[in-house]
Amino acid sequence: MRLLVVLLIQITACILVAGNDNNFLFNSDRFPENEATPTLGNGVIGFVVHSDAVFLNGVFNGARERSCRARIPNYANLQLETCDHRAGDQPQCSYQLDMRFGRFRTIYSDPALRYRVVHDVYPHRFWPNVIVNQFRVQRLDGQGVIQVRMQQIAGAQSADVTFDPAAQVDVNGELYLVQCGRTNEVEDPLLQAVRTEVCVYYRDYPTVLELPSDRTAHEFVFFTGFGTDRTAVLNQLRAINPLFPHTAQTSEMNRLWETWGITASGSEELDRAIKASAFHIICNIPQDSTITNQPIGTSPSGLGRGGSPGQDFQGHTHWDQDLWVLPVVTLLNPTATRAMLRYRAGRASLGAATNAADNGNEGWQYPWASAQTGREVSPSADAAELQHHVTADVAFATRLYLAATNDLAWLRAEGCQLAYQTAKFWLNRAVYNEETDKFDIHYVTGPDASHRNVSNNAFTNVVA
Repeated sequence: MRLLVVLLIQITACILVAGNDNNFLFNSDRFPENEATPTLGNGVIGFVVHSDAVFLNGVFNGARERSCRARIPNYANLQLETCDHRAGDQPQCSYQLDMRFGRFRTIYSDPALRYRVVHDVYPHRFWPNVIVNQFRVQRLDGQGVIQVRMQQIAGAQSADVTFDPAAQVDVNGELYLVQCGRTNEVEDPLLQAVRTEVCVYYRDYPTVLELPSDRTAHEFVFFTGFGTDRTAVLNQLRAINPLFPHTAQTSEMNRLWETWGITASGSEELDRAIKASAFHIICNIPQDSTITNQPIGTSPSGLGRGGSPGQDFQGHTHWDQDLWVLPVVTLLNPTATRAMLRYRAGRASLGAATNAADNGNEGWQYPWASAQTGREVSPSADAAELQHHVTADVAFATRLYLAATNDLAWLRAEGCQLAYQTAKFWLNRAVYNEETDKFDIHYVTGPDASHRNVSNNAFTNVVA
């Protein structure tokens, strides 16, 4: 991820145009397995394509180092039975990641050439609590009724959220089931007063999609809602256009790519890498109108991963956000940068102060891994105790943001306190050396984790 982000930084002077639209597409005749499986997100919802888990921005479960993104069963995981990749390669199926539209597409071609099915799945960008599944059955030849089998693979019940029994609710004449519950364990009982609420809206989806004999094509559209506010999710399900959900999605994604559509001329490979990097960042940032004052930051693994201990950074925010991601976002979408910094300066500040106090320091000590409260949640004791450069990285990101935007209102409201408290931490950590007449910083590990617990790590000293 860092390499792609660096490439994105280096090319920001290029013309912001769409370029070759083919570079937004990744096509394959085989389903991309494991780490290669695409992650889709809209800054609110994230998931790995055709997986059994959905994650919500800022929703974690587990105390301290056990903290992970809270896994929610993926009731939106609808698949064509004939393209079930768990049964091995399906030669009649092909796949496409469309980054311009923000969707994953599965295409089934009937071996007898009678019909074709196109299945699109995407988290909606305008209605960010909704995942859309859209199936188009197209007759190619022949007559009679065409039946296509579909399956829902939601996976096992969540070990992170205890849900109440399902209740029925009417959504524009369609009967939905709604289940709400709360995460099982808070991150820190002193800083997180209540467990987080989670709600899911889903239907009893059909298992057969039928194209009547008198039709040449038909589209079937299914919505599934996920969120932390029962009413907000329901309102979005009622507001979304059931016939043309792609219209608002196209409009919103076009608007995003007008900002993020950086093009590198002369190298198709570089151009595609930059677009993929931008898409990965876009998937983790909510639209401007839904950015809250204190959102959770971005994780190196993205919003669609991080639900298991020891894997995918457990969804935690690390220094990658402040040193690698924020410089890019600041140049292209300073509103999103301000929201990320508000997480550091606001929601995470009390946890940072507690971290410092626990270690006998003053000021704010930002954790190596941050989630719900700003308390240290890293499962690695070495990283938590020694990689203090993250505190300086946060302050450095603030400095870059101010240099780029001159946002004095934010500086007065939040930035000054962040700068003061991080400086206070380093004042407490620095020790005067009478022999050199300089200050030393002891007991740190820099970005090169193979050299741990040293004095005066060059990176740490410079950024501090």
